[in-house]
Amino acid sequence: MNKKIIVLLFCLLTTIVGFGQVKKIVTDVYGDFETAVKVGNEAFVTISSKGEVLDTEINGNIYYNSSGKVSSIGGVNFYYNSSGKVSSIGGVNFYYNSSGKVSSIGGVNFYYNSSGKVSSIGGVNFYYNSSGKVSSIGGNNFHYNSNGKLSSGKTSFTHSGISFRVTGGN
Repeated sequence: MNKKIIVLLFCLLTTIVGFGQVKKIVTDVYGDFETAVKVGNEAFVTISSKGEVLDTEINGNIYYNSSGKVSSIGGVNFYYNSSGKVSSIGGVNFYYNSSGKVSSIGGVNFYYNSSGKVSSIGGVNFYYNSSGKVSSIGGNNFHYNSNGKLSSGKTSFTHSGISFRVTGGN
């Protein structure tokens, strides 16, 4: 997904509360997502659905482990499991399902349907149309025009303290 969209979403964040929380879910119309996690007072890490660190917003020096992965930024420690995926950042734990996708971040559960697409995040349900595109997230319905582009629906909303945003079109 476009990193500029993630940066824009961070700029849109107006209220920062708590420590170690899933703050944003950015999904494309096919259900592929990235998760922004608050891991410190003003520190954020963006993780893919497969546990890859995509972006960080943490001030401080960067240190690397012997595998060349980030081990610490500004006092926020990064730990990895035996598969090389993030297992903890700043005390926020990450768990994965047998398919290698994120199943929990900081107590927020992620579920997938039989097609491997996300079906629920933190109790917010995702539904898909016959074309495999997101048709509803948390009761917010999405419609597409004849060219397959997103044409209507509330593409940005907050549920249980997590901001959701749908991007993309065809």
